[in-house]
Amino acid sequence: MFIRATIGKFPSKLKADMYLAYIKTEVLPKLKKKSKIISLRTLIIGEGKTLGIATYENEKDFDETNKWLAPLLKDASQELDGQFDSMPGEVVLSYDKPVVI
Repeated sequence: MFIRATIGKFPSKLKADMYLAYIKTEVLPKLKKKSKIISLRTLIIGEGKTLGIATYENEKDFDETNKWLAPLLKDASQELDGQFDSMPGEVVLSYDKPVVI
């Protein structure tokens, strides 16, 4: 499994909210159609700060998706004066609590 964590920093909460609205309306539909992302979670981690965690089956799927997704996200963040730190990596340890139904 391969994961990319991305921290976004915007000059204000409003610009971070605008970025999240863009992700919901423009990016998520594209992810559903052509991405190899298994899951995507986005958190608000402070005033004007976001943390995105995307999970992929492997690094190849990450690379294929990143070719078209990274430019979309970069353009949107630049329009809103945002900066991103992207940290991709292979999962080396994982724990999931069993769900009892």
